Amino acid sequence: MGGAAELPVALNNKIIVDRQSRVNHMYRPFLYALSVSLVYLPIVALETILFCAPMYYMVGFAEAGERFAVFLCITLIMVICMTATFRWIAWASGSLEVALAATVPFIALFTLFSGFLATRSNLGWGDLGQGIYWFTPISWAIRALAINEFNAPEYDAVIPVPRAPPGTMMRKGTVYLQTFDVEPEDEWIAYGYIYLGAFAALTMLLGSVTFAFRIIGEPRGTQRHSSATAPVRTVASRGSTPGSRAGDADTGSVHPARASLDVPTIGHASGAATPAAATGKVSHGKKLAFRDLVFDVRLVGAAAKKAAAKQAKSDKKAEADPSVLDAGAVARGHKRLLHRISGVARPGRILALCGESGAGKTTLLNTLAGRTVTQGHVMGSIILGGTAIAATQLRPRVGYCEQFDRHLATATVREALEFSAWMRRGHAATHANVMAAVDEALDLLELRPVEHRAIGDEKAGWGLSRGERKRVTIGVELVADPSVLFLDEPTTALSSTQARDVARVIRRVADSGRTVVCTLHQPSAGVWSAMDDLLLLARGGYTVYYGPLGPGSRTMVDYLESLPGSHPLPDGMNPADYMLDVIGSQVANTELRGGVRTAPAGGEPALASRASTDAAGAHAEGKPAAAAAAAPTRAQLLRGKFIESAAKATLDETLDGMGIERDSHSRRLAKTSVAADAHGDASRPNFCVQFAMLTKRASVDFFRDTDFGLKRCVLFVLLALISGGVFFQIEDVDQAGVASLVGGVVMGVIFVSAITANTTSVAIGKRRPSFTREQAAHTFDPTAYGLALTVANLPWIFVFSVLFTAVYALMVGYEFSVMPFMLLVVFILANSFSLIAMVLGFLAETPQLVTSLLSVALAVASMFSGFFLPRADIPDGWIWLHYISPQSYALEAAIPAAFVCPEGEPLVSYARGPCGTIDALDGGVLKKDVPKLDFIEGLYGLEAQNSGRAIGIMVAESAALLLLFIFALWRLRSKAA
Repeated sequence: MGGAAELPVALNNKIIVDRQSRVNHMYRPFLYALSVSLVYLPIVALETILFCAPMYYMVGFAEAGERFAVFLCITLIMVICMTATFRWIAWASGSLEVALAATVPFIALFTLFSGFLATRSNLGWGDLGQGIYWFTPISWAIRALAINEFNAPEYDAVIPVPRAPPGTMMRKGTVYLQTFDVEPEDEWIAYGYIYLGAFAALTMLLGSVTFAFRIIGEPRGTQRHSSATAPVRTVASRGSTPGSRAGDADTGSVHPARASLDVPTIGHASGAATPAAATGKVSHGKKLAFRDLVFDVRLVGAAAKKAAAKQAKSDKKAEADPSVLDAGAVARGHKRLLHRISGVARPGRILALCGESGAGKTTLLNTLAGRTVTQGHVMGSIILGGTAIAATQLRPRVGYCEQFDRHLATATVREALEFSAWMRRGHAATHANVMAAVDEALDLLELRPVEHRAIGDEKAGWGLSRGERKRVTIGVELVADPSVLFLDEPTTALSSTQARDVARVIRRVADSGRTVVCTLHQPSAGVWSAMDDLLLLARGGYTVYYGPLGPGSRTMVDYLESLPGSHPLPDGMNPADYMLDVIGSQVANTELRGGVRTAPAGGEPALASRASTDAAGAHAEGKPAAAAAAAPTRAQLLRGKFIESAAKATLDETLDGMGIERDSHSRRLAKTSVAADAHGDASRPNFCVQFAMLTKRASVDFFRDTDFGLKRCVLFVLLALISGGVFFQIEDVDQAGVASLVGGVVMGVIFVSAITANTTSVAIGKRRPSFTREQAAHTFDPTAYGLALTVANLPWIFVFSVLFTAVYALMVGYEFSVMPFMLLVVFILANSFSLIAMVLGFLAETPQLVTSLLSVALAVASMFSGFFLPRADIPDGWIWLHYISPQSYALEAAIPAAFVCPEGEPLVSYARGPCGTIDALDGGVLKKDVPKLDFIEGLYGLEAQNSGRAIGIMVAESAALLLLFIFALWRLRSKAA
């Protein structure tokens, strides 16, 4: 069953191949599917060998080499069959939820009708059951492996035959085979090869054909509103006359008259009221100033050694050329990502952080938002609203919009905003101000038309558009009334229209009096026009420019054109593209290195290199020329020019006027601070309020998620019908019948575990991203979240348990008196495996890893449950797995309960029901007229009086799993921070 891990991989690859084969017509889908099936064969062979080689001889199977070869080959073909079947199901499904749900009936039919848990003669469903038995590949594999093992010489001893005339003797291996209705002839092994090979080829072919013709459905988006009802958008040029519109914001073109640089802008036309003026509301936006910010990260492994070697080289450079900036300042084993960055973000203005890839834009944004406290060393000064702020106190004061939009899919837009407002406004939150904040955000972000729509799941193809999701992301931060709003590449992966809409609402947010800082990557001219100020970084984290853009970006362009070696802005070119072209080009570096250097007023050394002069001087002094001629990088040279510029002098005057000390890059930014303002100190709601709100949200979420609720109910009933049909009114008058009835209990336990774990893992996988985003903002306590999720899940587990127990127990024929106890066992067991899935879902990083870990956990729990290997036969080194398996205690409680003869009822020889007796073969010794409960207790080491103890241990394990789940949540919170 390990092939189930193929489900998420096959589904993810299908999306890519659909585009390549059906959209771009690069190849035929059928050929891809067939090639995947063939390429996978060597991997399956290696996995099977690694599994079978140690397991076969550790168990103690027949030692002959040819029998091991048969065991290996049959197992290999069987794994190929199941993997091909799982891949076929994945390709035929539209989502992981559907694929996982579809695999359960297949697994149930294949295992229940395999002839192992219930022998062929005891299978239900009449002729249909017999047909399924001969169809399932597992029955052919079990038959071949059983004949291969029990026809070995090790089983040639002669023993009595159960329920036969006295003195009837037969070969032990043959008795074992006949007990399970398996033919003893060796030719059935050859038949097994033929059938399994044909089944594997058939499933591969079906999978390839299904893949070739299965089309993924079209995404279901949000209803669009006509242009007549859409908000009016005003596009004008800020800083110029309203009539100076010069081009198309979508195409990024500008007016040829470069002298005025009238770029089309997103804003309010002349005379139009800003959102703040229109609503009469003033935001809590505050001025954010930072000086000499330095960020170092610790390196490990090979990266640390490489950094140490580079640092040694840097030290030599410093000895040869003391002007090299920050030389020797980085601690050993660390790497510097930001080099003395300074700037100011003001209310009502948007500060854009730009630069080429690797320049440190997101790193700087995270540092300013207080999200790098646990990841490295931050040095410098940060002032928020005129008060020095500590690193850990930045996070609750600011809003941070991640690049990717991660939300709870079933929540509506208004619900998402209201939840964020209640949680993040803390004790100051009242119904009036929360509703006012939400209404303001809906209007400001133009989300009124979709406020009652579910956000949806983009991967599943339903819900809001990307642009609307991005505005919801901004909204959940905006309703918290942050002092500063940070946005990480808000227009990335959006269409030109969506990017323009997002830029417009960001402009509206800033015009409402808020302080906005955002990173941008190759923005269009229309998006670029919404920005006010620029902090431009070069690769390595060096400042190239800070200051206002000016009307039509004229101020920035003038500065860049003044750099030695830069070229003028071409006619019709987007200023943002020109900016990146200048800092990324490698032309005329010699011009940057020319000139005489002086130390600016701030005491910061300039960077222009005197490479040739220093080399000549070094040669005169007898020093190696290579050491003296080591030149700074282009990024350092560009920063040196900025240090010498008037823009840097203006920035220093501003920061000096705010009382921020110079040269603070050597002082580590405090992680705690005494200074704080009332707005920043507003704490989250108390634990009880958080728990209540989270429980309500989770309950509504589970109710709306039909994959989690309704479909799981159908799945539990379906499995109960299939399993109950197999064991329907089974004749438990002999050893095989009793063993089949015990197998029915075992399969009920295993199926409840598997269904609960797999469906819960899918549900958690959909909720993990939103939890990570919320924890990065410290929205709520992870403990409250874990308890709320568990409590909201309990009613569903109870419903599933009632449905499964009622249908299954009635069909199998258990006594009515034991059904409440069975229900309790099923409920606790389902809750335990639901918690296991939650733990793995929040600890593992990918759905593939979760599926693989769950497969291992379910296999280990079943293997050491005490049924397949009785407790007395488990090796001492592995017995601990039996004692921690929830299934072992479920079986210890349920199996004896199903066979307890009520008090006062007499035992009846060879009768049906718990009060009957059977003839049992125990270790080659035939025992007559044995009570069924005695036989079961002796075979599996179970005792009826221990059922209460088993229930208590199951409850304790559930509590321990809940604690482990909360630990997983806190661990994920620490990683998100």
